Amino acid sequence: MIMRRLAITLLLAAVFGGAMYTTLGCGGSSPTSPPQQAPPATISGVVTNAVNGAPIAGALVAARIIRSEYNTQTDATGHYTTFSETGTITVFVTANGYQTFSKAIDVKDGGNTLNIQLQPAS
Repeated sequence: MIMRRLAITLLLAAVFGGAMYTTLGCGGSSPTSPPQQAPPATISGVVTNAVNGAPIAGALVAARIIRSEYNTQTDATGHYTTFSETGTITVFVTANGYQTFSKAIDVKDGGNTLNIQLQPAS
């Protein structure tokens, strides 16, 4: 009985000790995880209907690069802004009733503009 209590006490001490170290000793994050920072670039523009020029609300815009993906949706006027890494990325846009759009672009530091026209689905 004493050995069992001792084992339980040691187990609880190890669990709570580890939790306290992680919370207090490491600032609440893993020491191997880099701090999260906003990417150095943004991409923004307007998504419209290629036939009549009407803005497309709720289109999903995804900027993909080898190690990351940044997603956003267009607002009621078809505007979007998303973060991105710099370099060659591929932008994908999907919306109900439209063909999927994809294009590789070169993204520079700071603001980048890409206006997109979606073709209605057949």
